[in-house]
Parts: sequence; structure tokens; C-alpha cells
Amino acid sequence: MKEITWDHIQIGLVETSVVNIGDNGWIAFYGDWPGRGFYDVNDTSLGSVEFALNAVEYALRRYPLVPQNYGLSNVMDSRDMINLWPYLEPACRNREIDHVEVGRDVEGNEFYRFEHQESVVEIVRGQQRLHVVIDDEIRATVTSHDSPKELVEEIMYQVDNHLSPTEREF
Repeated sequence: MKEITWDHIQIGLVETSVVNIGDNGWIAFYGDWPGRGFYDVNDTSLGSVEFALNAVEYALRRYPLVPQNYGLSNVMDSRDMINLWPYLEPACRNREIDHVEVGRDVEGNEFYRFEHQESVVEIVRGQQRLHVVIDDEIRATVTSHDSPKELVEEIMYQVDNHLSPTEREF
């Protein structure tokens, strides 16, 4: 195994904020790269390793540490699911859906769950896809490469146009 040296180290800085996701205590760290990205520690644009270490020290003292992709309890990891929330929340509220639960199944798939017209609706994040599940039946699978707004429009189309359990019996 190759020894890790400063040549293998990268630093990065992201300005983040904590946002509430859903109605049951979940949060997400939401942020963007403000033109900074990752840099190799030995990158000459950083000046020197000493300069890089000073920059890291400054950042660690000023900004909170942000966990990523660790499956921490009540912390959403999936960027796709986090990006859906600003569109999903008002779409649900417009349909008088007042409680949206967030969770993670035993396989690590994150989901939104709510009730609508006596049905249980789940939006489950699978591998590069979102599944719209209504009453334990997959009604649609959409790729997560579409814009969050378009994804929520497709999800809500499925929610608005599903047959309620009593209508299915006829």
C-alpha cells in the first residue's frame, strides 16, 4: 500500500446552512460551492503547505463541520432528496397535506412519506432513481437527473391521479 503524503491531501470549503426537512425532526446541511472547490494541498495557488494548514485551521474555527454520506440519524444524506424539499413542501401544503415524514430504510434508502386521499404515498430514493410508491405499489420511477421542480411535478401528477382504494374495487 502506498504511503499517504501531502500530495494526496485535498482541502475544501463549502458554505452551508442547516435546514429542516419534513415534519419529524430531520435536517440537512444545505450549501453550495462559492467558487472555492477542492484544492491539492501542494497546489502552488495556495502558496505553501503552511498557508494551506493555516487556511484549514481558520475554516475549522469559523465554520461547522458537515457530515456527508454517513447515515446519521435524522440527517438526510441524499442531495437529490434534499433538493426536492423546497419544491415538495409547497406542493404538499397546496394539497392540504400537513405532515410529511422523512426516514431511511434498512438499506439506506431515504424517503418522504405522507398520506393523501386515504392512501400512503412514499417517495423513495433508490440508485439514481426516485420511486413513487402509493399504498406499497410502485406507481412511477423517475431518474434523479431531472430538475427537482420537474421531479416534483411528476411525483404530484402521480399523487393527484392515483385511484383511491375504494375506486379500485369498482
